[in-house]
Amino acid sequence: MNKLIKQAFTLIELLVVIAIIGILSGLIVVSMSGVTQKANIAKAQVFSNSLRNSLMANIVGEWKFDGPTGDNLPATSNDVLDTWGGINNGTIPAAPAIPTIRTGSNCVIGSCLSFDGGDYVSTSLYIPETSSISLWFNTSTGGYLYNFAFWNDASNFFEFLPTIRTDNGYFQPWAYSYVGGVRNDFIFTFTRDHKDGKWHNMVISFKAGIGKMWLDGTFLGQDDVAFVPWNTATNKTPFSIGRARTYNFNSGSYSLFNGLIDDVRIYNEGVSTFQVEEQYYSGLNKLLVSGGISEEEYLSRVSELAIK
Repeated sequence: MNKLIKQAFTLIELLVVIAIIGILSGLIVVSMSGVTQKANIAKAQVFSNSLRNSLMANIVGEWKFDGPTGDNLPATSNDVLDTWGGINNGTIPAAPAIPTIRTGSNCVIGSCLSFDGGDYVSTSLYIPETSSISLWFNTSTGGYLYNFAFWNDASNFFEFLPTIRTDNGYFQPWAYSYVGGVRNDFIFTFTRDHKDGKWHNMVISFKAGIGKMWLDGTFLGQDDVAFVPWNTATNKTPFSIGRARTYNFNSGSYSLFNGLIDDVRIYNEGVSTFQVEEQYYSGLNKLLVSGGISEEEYLSRVSELAIK
């Protein structure tokens, strides 16, 4: 009579099988995670047509800072050209107030300008009354991003001074005007520290007496803006990048910008939140491709905007 011999797995054999199953499961999870991340990136890239493309006919000034100068060298006039029409080329003040060129993964794309708190770029462009201004900034210190003003006298003027506050790092688009001697303030503070050494996108839009603001694709809010009539203003200061000016009707001193600025554009039209989000996605894609941000940070920012 044949005997049926029954054998059981030993404890060691069971542990080996469990270990193999665990390894295979881990590989599957990692593989699927990569596919999910790539799918999320691809989905975000669907929205990556930039504000520049959607409002190309409305560009009145553009400064990419993608000139011939190498990394960590002083910028020249060829680095601050108006790359849209060449009408409003930038001007660099005399030494030592000269910004530095940075390249590669230091920038959103191509090259960018590095300011040290004592330099700036001036232009010949006067801001249109209906306008939108967009730029990318990166700072660990703060300061004023740009400035322009229109005025008739000490009782009738408008000045705009968006800044990253040096005390707490909050983004503060600050405008104020005197019309008939009455002061009007246009101030919003985004209560999050942006002195974080990372790239952020800022868009300001003025249209029909309303000012609107976005930061990293998120709409901050809007407010009435009391302007001096721009067409009748007897004094105008052109757009300058990386500084604030002081006039005879102001008191005190202002800090210049300390950090990086890239892809500055001005349009003679207002923008929508959807167009701002397009530009933000486009810039994130450029940073991802250049290695300026990691895939994890890219996905975090895309997710952060998606839930707002």
